[in-house]
Amino acid sequence: MKRSVIQSAIVSVLILTLVSCKDKKDDKPTSLDNWIGTYSVTAESYYGDKVIPPVDYDEEWTVTVSAVDTNDLMLRYIGIGNADATEVFATLDPDLLTISFESKQSLGNIYGFGDTKIFFATSDVISRNPDDISQDLVNVAGAIDIEGTIDNNGGMVIDKFAIIFEGPDIYDVFKTTWVKQ
Repeated sequence: MKRSVIQSAIVSVLILTLVSCKDKKDDKPTSLDNWIGTYSVTAESYYGDKVIPPVDYDEEWTVTVSAVDTNDLMLRYIGIGNADATEVFATLDPDLLTISFESKQSLGNIYGFGDTKIFFATSDVISRNPDDISQDLVNVAGAIDIEGTIDNNGGMVIDKFAIIFEGPDIYDVFKTTWVKQ
């Protein structure tokens, strides 16, 4: 009898300790909290400035950013390019205040022209924007991550953000400014 009372007490203490630790962990802010939320994104078109006379092809996106449970430095982005876009991922460095998207991530068929992906806009991509582009040039762009800067208030600036349809065909290249709502 004494033994079962002692065992029950030990099990109770262990359960209370685990629950207490879990609660404290859930309340603790993660390193990504500054960058999680809904963003209003201004996407300034490279193509609109290229045509004569210049045309306003800038876009506004609403993007939802959330944490990825399996990686303390990865964020999930939904809504890049259009509300129907599939999720893409970026890695954040809160110490260097940088963000990095791997090129070639699919946004889905968001414009009705087939699979649409994000790429780093090399000078070749920018110069051919918005025309057809060779697969070789897309492959070069696909080997380079899309880099941006972040601030501790949640803001982000990501330049040379190319959106390319299968084909391949360039939709546009953007300089994006992200403001947390």
